[in-house]
Amino acid sequence: MRIATSDVGASVGQYKLRRLLRFDDLVAASGRELKLFEVSAKTGAGLGELESWMRATKAKRANKGKK
Repeated sequence: MRIATSDVGASVGQYKLRRLLRFDDLVAASGRELKLFEVSAKTGAGLGELESWMRATKAKRANKGKK
């Protein structure tokens, strides 16, 4: 995924953001699934994908608790 760079003048591209956050190190250290989503600050485009991922993650966790 990437961060939108055309919505807001001060936005940061995915590569730079991953590097600044040391995203690969965060993923390795967290032991959890971490994702970056592209969401438009102006139009909300991409929120549907984020919402779907959040719902799926919540369902996975709920099913894990039932076992």
